[in-house]
Amino acid sequence: MIPELVPQEVFTNPFRATIHSIGINTKLVPPADEPKLWADVLSPKFKGKIVSEDPRGSGSGGSIMASLELAFGTEFLHKLAAQNIFFDRNAGTILAGLVRGEHALFLSASHDDMIVARKNGAPVKFLKPMDGTRANGNFQSIVKNAPHPNAVRLWIEWSLSEEGQQMLGKVGLVPARKGIATAEPEADLAGVKLLPIPQTRQDVTYLKERTKRYEAIFFKKN
Repeated sequence: MIPELVPQEVFTNPFRATIHSIGINTKLVPPADEPKLWADVLSPKFKGKIVSEDPRGSGSGGSIMASLELAFGTEFLHKLAAQNIFFDRNAGTILAGLVRGEHALFLSASHDDMIVARKNGAPVKFLKPMDGTRANGNFQSIVKNAPHPNAVRLWIEWSLSEEGQQMLGKVGLVPARKGIATAEPEADLAGVKLLPIPQTRQDVTYLKERTKRYEAIFFKKN
């Protein structure tokens, strides 16, 4: 398995992954201006043109901010807040706004939504900065006292095998196994550096503390 996708919890395992990173409107962001590093997002040219899912809570907005905080420090988030980011709780609404050109950069875009938008002819592109991209594992476990536990074991064994993971790649999903090709460029993790993930991400106390901190950074009143 890709090491960064393997959780600390021993009772589950990664099956595939969801990638969250920067989505852009290509009509507003020409190739020369595409962010190559996360620091590029802090450019004055993007001030007031950035959107993200609300980081308060456990959604992708909070996930991407948590990884950026781990990788680059809290000071980076303060600099990001100075870019006057527009926050929304609905990823579908944000993506529609990106497609219409209401926003230039979508910080917490998911690879699967961007695939659909691109295939529908939208002027969008999914970026994976050289200094890190967030990938969340999608996990599976055997439920205690399941009626057919051996069938579940067979499924898990096959789904994590090279053959099973290749099937995921063929339909454009993100395999959790190393070295498996995927049909869609947005879903490809080959050679991609992954941002760190808080190992306490499922801890309720951690989420409360993080939400309070992001409230102060991004939503404080002047």
